Amino acid sequence: METIATRVKAALSASPETQKSLAAKVGMQPDQMSRALSGKRGFAAGELADIADTLGQDLHYLITGEPDPHAIVLAARHTYNPDTAERTVPSEEADRAELEKIRLALIQAELAPAPELPTSVDALADKLGADFASNFIDRVEALGAMVIRTNDLGTDWSISLPGTPVIAVKATPNWFRQNWSIAHELGHLVLRHDGRTTNDEERAANAFAAELLLPRSLLDTVTWDSATAADVAAFLWRYGVSTHALRNRLVNEGITTSTEATEALAMTTQALLRAHGSLNSDGSDPVSARMTACSQRHFPTKLIDAHQRRVAAGTLAPGTLAWMLGVDAEELAPEPPAPLSDAQLDALLA
Repeated sequence: METIATRVKAALSASPETQKSLAAKVGMQPDQMSRALSGKRGFAAGELADIADTLGQDLHYLITGEPDPHAIVLAARHTYNPDTAERTVPSEEADRAELEKIRLALIQAELAPAPELPTSVDALADKLGADFASNFIDRVEALGAMVIRTNDLGTDWSISLPGTPVIAVKATPNWFRQNWSIAHELGHLVLRHDGRTTNDEERAANAFAAELLLPRSLLDTVTWDSATAADVAAFLWRYGVSTHALRNRLVNEGITTSTEATEALAMTTQALLRAHGSLNSDGSDPVSARMTACSQRHFPTKLIDAHQRRVAAGTLAPGTLAWMLGVDAEELAPEPPAPLSDAQLDALLA
């Protein structure tokens, strides 16, 4: 019969820890650990929590033998160091507090499970529809996933809570970076990466993003060996990618570009667009407008609505909703009932 002790023993066997080193790290005497593992002594709650943390295990599973229904799988956008060939997430610790707020918001919303995402890049692109990059977040959310954009993340994350695929991105005026991040995190979700995010998984997510945003069929719609800088700018604006991403994709696909296009692709995205863009008929600047829109906090409407309904019903405190809306919780407190008029009081007392 499987018990807490047998689950801890199995987790210990799969780790580099020894029974003695685990006991030392969780503040137990060696004989206490030995007796607990043999079932002669129970584990205290604090000991189990420390064991789960040390062994990288799910505490809920160690206690119950079942996966935690509220556990999330995270995958982050890594920073790559070409000198060491290592991928790291420098902001991971700082991001944990924001990710915990997101997890709490998802749990409190009590949403119905979302439909499964398509299982391949081609199927996903088909579901997203033509020119999806112009309103990428709306298209992704129409598939049942959620995109959250905040100013308090150091990098971008995919979050898998059972039945709820979520992408959390760092707010940035560079919409083309945001589009790539969303596509990259979609790769983690569609490819069912388990959160350990190895180099192979990062490469796979990047390849997924490249194929989703810049498929060969799309590249072949432009005659690149005679393309002008204006042609390049128009392509970038329509498909929401950067000069860097497009340049790398063209090189990887072995596509030759004209001298003018090559020079254009060496520019920054914003500089190229401003050099070859034009103002709207009302004199407004579409580049600045897109930058402003992509810098704003964003939470999915269905998440906000679910919290508003529960707060209005009195079954949920307004703290998380206030955080999502960026307002003080007191502003969301229910309004006190209007005082009764003399006539209403007389009618009640009659």
